Amino acid sequence: MPAYHLQEYWEERYSQSPGLFDWYQGWHGLRPLLEAHADKSAAILQIGCGTSRLAHEMVTLGGYARVANIDYSATVVAHMRALHSGVPGLTYHVADARDMPGVAGDSVDVVLDKGTMDALLCGQCAVDNAARLLLEAHRVLRPGSGVLLVITYGSPDSRLFYF
Repeated sequence: MPAYHLQEYWEERYSQSPGLFDWYQGWHGLRPLLEAHADKSAAILQIGCGTSRLAHEMVTLGGYARVANIDYSATVVAHMRALHSGVPGLTYHVADARDMPGVAGDSVDVVLDKGTMDALLCGQCAVDNAARLLLEAHRVLRPGSGVLLVITYGSPDSRLFYF
């Protein structure tokens, strides 16, 4: 099995294959869920963005005003910044979703995880990594109104344990 939980895996993958790719679902598949849980003016943070088209399509097709994206691969962040440099409201930053000191506490309306938790659950210290991701998401979400959207291939039985 690929080492999806390791930063080194992603650096190598994105160095060799920088093309756009959406894990699981793209804008058209997730649009109803996003529109039900995220206002167009919401401060949205996509964690582990990779080369996904989703954030770009949320802004350009969906009318969302602000989508910040993080990934711990500096290679992919540089690629996505260059690709979308002229798109207002779309930003990319190098950060680990388990430790985001560059994101202020209580500042995000929606944290969007599309496969990041699944990747972390593929490796060693899976429970600890999931807990760190969820604690950090909780730290940055606005109290009382923040929403964590987790898109996963895992069944509810296999994922709810972590929440």
